[in-house]
Amino acid sequence: MSRVLVTGGNGYLGAWVIDGLLRGGTDVRAVIRTLDSAALLRDALRRRDTDDTGLELVVADVAGGAGLAQAFAGTQEVYHLASPMQHGGTPEQIVVPARDSALYVLRAARDAGARRVVFTSSFAAVGYSPKPVREYTEDDWMDPATPGLPLYRCPRPWPRGPRGTSWRARGGTWNSSSSTPRSSPARP
Repeated sequence: MSRVLVTGGNGYLGAWVIDGLLRGGTDVRAVIRTLDSAALLRDALRRRDTDDTGLELVVADVAGGAGLAQAFAGTQEVYHLASPMQHGGTPEQIVVPARDSALYVLRAARDAGARRVVFTSSFAAVGYSPKPVREYTEDDWMDPATPGLPLYRCPRPWPRGPRGTSWRARGGTWNSSSSTPRSSPARP
């Protein structure tokens, strides 16, 4: 079985994805910003009684691209869950770094020969849409023209649209998927 790479491994969603992969018997390489956060992630997994012996932690800079080639080496699947987070600012300060980090990850995945990339956005990209019900689907991306919408809550500029076609032209041959964490009302 090939190793799966997870960016944003020390985030809330990343820790749960890693937990599920490890419980399913998959070896995981997680990209984290600094080794200072390694103990926090391992502690969170152990509190859930998850065996973390199949977890490798590597430091790389998703926002700037440094270290991604080495981190992605030998991986066949990528879960890209990391994104620079900043509240307030201009599109150049918020949207451009998010787009660029996604492009760094996609290039590293392509260059490593990954066959699958899963890209997830923040729930904020759908969860604040003016909608009368609380169950969201892939059709509920925020409208960037919504008055007063903080830029961080705008849909991420990269995975929407015909991803496969444009990346095949650049040498990528993987299956791709984009998603956002979603919440559904409790069912009786």
